[in-house]
Amino acid sequence: MLNATARPSAARRSTSYLRGVPLVAVLAATLASAGWARAGGIVPVKVTAADGAAGDAFGTSIASSDTTLLVGAYQHVVQSVRGAGAAYVFAQSGAKWALQAELAPSDPSLNAGFGGAVALDGAIAVVGASGKTVGTHVHQGAAYVFAAKGSTWVQQAMLALPDGAAEDAFGQAVAVSGGVVVVGAPGRAGYKGAAFVYAATAGVWSLKATLTASDGGPKDNFGASVAIDGQSAVVGAPAKSNGALSSEGAAYAFLSTGSSWAQQAKLLPSDGAKDDGFGGKVALGPSPEGETIIAGSADKAPGAAYVFTQSGATWPQVAKLTAPGTDPGDNFGSAVAQRGGTAVIGARSKQDEGTAYLFTKAGTWKLVTELQVPARAEHDEVGSSVALGILPAGVLATVGSLQGGKGAVHVFLAPH
Repeated sequence: MLNATARPSAARRSTSYLRGVPLVAVLAATLASAGWARAGGIVPVKVTAADGAAGDAFGTSIASSDTTLLVGAYQHVVQSVRGAGAAYVFAQSGAKWALQAELAPSDPSLNAGFGGAVALDGAIAVVGASGKTVGTHVHQGAAYVFAAKGSTWVQQAMLALPDGAAEDAFGQAVAVSGGVVVVGAPGRAGYKGAAFVYAATAGVWSLKATLTASDGGPKDNFGASVAIDGQSAVVGAPAKSNGALSSEGAAYAFLSTGSSWAQQAKLLPSDGAKDDGFGGKVALGPSPEGETIIAGSADKAPGAAYVFTQSGATWPQVAKLTAPGTDPGDNFGSAVAQRGGTAVIGARSKQDEGTAYLFTKAGTWKLVTELQVPARAEHDEVGSSVALGILPAGVLATVGSLQGGKGAVHVFLAPH
């Protein structure tokens, strides 16, 4: 049964500011300028790992927090351990991005996939390792929390389920906001899935809540994607069957009331169909109209992303995002990011190379431009990951690609 608990008052929520101006207003002003209109023609900054190698999959996951980027490379070799994985922290340095730290787990293990998912909020970074073997449980998974002390990043905790099981895939998705971490485990309980909420007291992280779907069933893959912003969270279940629509997918909105979390709504697309995979990727954050969720349906032909905006205890769909010229199999919606009424949507299979698109909320949601990564090649999977951030110099969109397996990310900046 859905919990229709009313949303906490606006006074409980925080607002982000840049130079004393609300972030949403800054983003709206930036997008009204010519900067984003030129984004398709802007030559982006390419960021790679200095110690990268073929097959590292650098850029499979990206997170952005103001002047910092966090990029995962889940196949990177660490201490001669294949597939242990790594994550890289980059800080803005003028027009470039300089490596600040290379993060690796304190216990690298074979094919753990550390870096398959990343999240970043200020001085807190979270890195998922969903392939990690814990005890005798193959692919149980883990997530690692790092804290920044100046320019130094220190592992603060390894999160793992004490009752975890093989194939839980804990850490396949991670999110962080305001000192609260959400970790998805889509393989939990026969792929029914679950998500877990953690918070720290005096630097010690502990489990605070377990999120499950009110109508969850085997093979839903609940927890394949997660996002959090303040007291709101969203969890995707891309294999969820709804009536006769097998694997249509679903997304679930949760609300924190004090120390507990309750399901607030189940989200479905207005035109959902069988095998759409809705909820494979989700994003959550403020927009000019209020708290907003974007959920991708990359398996839909040719793909789509759906926008839901909170209205009291409900989350009505307000838009469906698509791009012209997309074809079946483009996987539009393979990655999503949203911040302040701006969205970036990846289409990792477009023309067998991949691309990403920028949308903005100006009355209605509109496509602004395609973010054109130069020198794309077949199987690059450009748009397999995306992120959005805001800098003193302007708004940035970051697009990941495999680029021959070694991987890269490209940063587009629209000046204020």
